[in-house]
Amino acid sequence: PPRTNNGADGLASLRLVFDEDSWVDVKDTNGKVLLSKMNHAGRLVRLSGTAPLSIVIGHASGVHLFYKGKEINLVPHTSVEVARLVLE
Repeated sequence: PPRTNNGADGLASLRLVFDEDSWVDVKDTNGKVLLSKMNHAGRLVRLSGTAPLSIVIGHASGVHLFYKGKEINLVPHTSVEVARLVLE
């Protein structure tokens, strides 16, 4: 019988809150670009894609990243204000 699903199979959801202007690039496991643009202070972005998600955040100190309902500390992933991380 055909399977039914609500679109949530294998999808990872992400929320970004911008305190300051920041460039963000997010790709899913297949390399599909989910977001690649400058985001302005005050903006809230919600994304979902197939994990793992590959993320690059410019001016990382001005961005809050939430994954699976928890805020991710970007500091350990940041070098010269650019955070690079992969979320499983």
